[in-house]
Amino acid sequence: MIYTVTLNPSIDYIVHVEQLMIGDVNRMKNDLKLPGGKGINVSRILKRIDNDSTALGFLGGFTGRFIEEWLERENIQTNFTTVADDTRINIKLKADEETEINGQGPVVSVEEMNGLKKVLENLTSTDIVVLSGSKPASVPTGFYQKLIEIIKGKGASF
Repeated sequence: MIYTVTLNPSIDYIVHVEQLMIGDVNRMKNDLKLPGGKGINVSRILKRIDNDSTALGFLGGFTGRFIEEWLERENIQTNFTTVADDTRINIKLKADEETEINGQGPVVSVEEMNGLKKVLENLTSTDIVVLSGSKPASVPTGFYQKLIEIIKGKGASF
């Protein structure tokens, strides 16, 4: 099985405006909300080329439910670790130039981090794990390295 890990997924809220006028009321031409996160995007592309994967990472709150429900509609398997805090929202403002405002991400507790580690304890030597994207600010530097050690310890590829 291929597993994709997104530690800091998001809802990408894409807003199109004719012209951005700072300090004024701007009206949208259109908008779109999509699940975001590099690992999630890998799972979505794998599905489009008829390869199954399971998306892992941290999801919480109504924003996390939105992402999970969207992926279910796309028939992408998920096994996210639930966190108490809301998954972030990133704003992609498209006008003459694109401006992005990215959320920091949820506060992830040690217990929640350990929950994701436990999921990876079930890997086998036939599994592949894709680790990609940013981490929430609350997740310590070196957390990816700890995940890699678990993955290697199970004989899986990353």
